[in-house]
Amino acid sequence: MSVTKLARAVAVSAAVACALMLSSDEPAAAQPFSEGYVLVDTWTSREPSSQVPRFARPQGMDVLEADDPAEGGRAGVYVVDGDARNLLLLDSSGAVVRRWAVDTAVPRPFDVAVTTQRILVVGRNTGQVWDHDGRVLRTLSLPGVSGAAAGPGGHFYIARHTGGSSGETQIVILSADGDVVETWSDDPLVIVTPRGLDVTSEGRVYLAGDGAVYVFEDGHITGGLRVPAAIESG
Repeated sequence: MSVTKLARAVAVSAAVACALMLSSDEPAAAQPFSEGYVLVDTWTSREPSSQVPRFARPQGMDVLEADDPAEGGRAGVYVVDGDARNLLLLDSSGAVVRRWAVDTAVPRPFDVAVTTQRILVVGRNTGQVWDHDGRVLRTLSLPGVSGAAAGPGGHFYIARHTGGSSGETQIVILSADGDVVETWSDDPLVIVTPRGLDVTSEGRVYLAGDGAVYVFEDGHITGGLRVPAAIESG
């Protein structure tokens, strides 16, 4: 981590802490990490029905809510089984609708993002854009990628860290064909270990990392949620 970036991060953190400590009769402006969230429920595992597949190592998943006959998109739950190197499409009952083998050009596949037009499968430093028949349309170099999600306009959003002590975390927006549309930085904060992310229909990004959930809007970090210790250590 560079000295300059570390200094900026410390300054921002100090400013946030001071703002939260000061009292005022005026409503306080929204501050990053000023509120957390609570655990609502915990689901326990159970023996699946016979039609539900047994995964070797289920990892990333995404949901396509409705069929799109024009584009070929099929509604259901898309799950990457990392050790088996498969992508599975499940229906609402958990039954397998389709199963595709992930190309060996994608090492250690661990996440998937799905739009009505395309499927993005990501693995270590690599991604592939597929059509909904499972044909590989493009292989992408994605150094440091840690997660993927589908966003508005048929775009894909990926989280990545550029590596090294002076590296930064980025949100990279890709077109349906895998071209880079925009890149957002974690500046002025420092996110050392980005993980999974999700994107709302308005393009707001929620990125998990470093014991918090960071919120990005229009290319900037606008806030975050602290992860309660009971969840973080669980």
